[in-house]
Amino acid sequence: MDIGVHTPPLADESLEGALSYLSEIGVDAIEPGVGGHPGEDHLPREKHLDDDGAQQEVKNLLEEYDMRISALATHNNPLHPDDERAAAADTELLEAIELAAQLDIGVVTCFSGLPAGGPNDEVPNWITAPWPPEHDEALAYQWERATDYWGEIEAYADEYGVDIAIEMHPNMLVYEPHGMARLREETGDRIGANFDPSHLYWQGITISDAIRYLGERDAIHHFHACLLYTSLMA
Repeated sequence: MDIGVHTPPLADESLEGALSYLSEIGVDAIEPGVGGHPGEDHLPREKHLDDDGAQQEVKNLLEEYDMRISALATHNNPLHPDDERAAAADTELLEAIELAAQLDIGVVTCFSGLPAGGPNDEVPNWITAPWPPEHDEALAYQWERATDYWGEIEAYADEYGVDIAIEMHPNMLVYEPHGMARLREETGDRIGANFDPSHLYWQGITISDAIRYLGERDAIHHFHACLLYTSLMA
């Protein structure tokens, strides 16, 4: 198993500086941001997309430091009720898929996004309980939006041979294993989990059970290992 690092915490370093440091401490792979909340400090998406020269520079650095890219990260909300924000997030994701294919990277990590509670709402609405009934109706609306969108993304990713690893995260439609499995079942096999146990622990979810549940469905495409100081979280 390779040990990788999500590189946004090293944003003040150049790509070469980050690779040099990580190589010294025994890291095997990196997950750089290419848009959204992770930013794109180490791998600017527009600079590298469709640019063989820029891509070769990255490949040369990776070879020099005996490193690989495990995934490209673009965590945002393509289901946002603000059309401009949703469109920007959608572009980031589509271009991340294209860039991943060009760099022979098999995974793009992201969030599921979160729609509003209805077509006339202006802000995303995180619904965690189905009652009173209007909340259940809002949740049904959100899932319809999500499956339509992610079904298209799944087909697009499949064209490029890239898996989409969705991080189950609070304030997103997919925040726990059952939702993750549902989205995969209703869209396709390119959709799976970017498994980060830290976001499940505080929900009272047993991590080993969650791994088993998603693993039985072949639904884990990427994994974030985290230190959980349970004595401080109790």
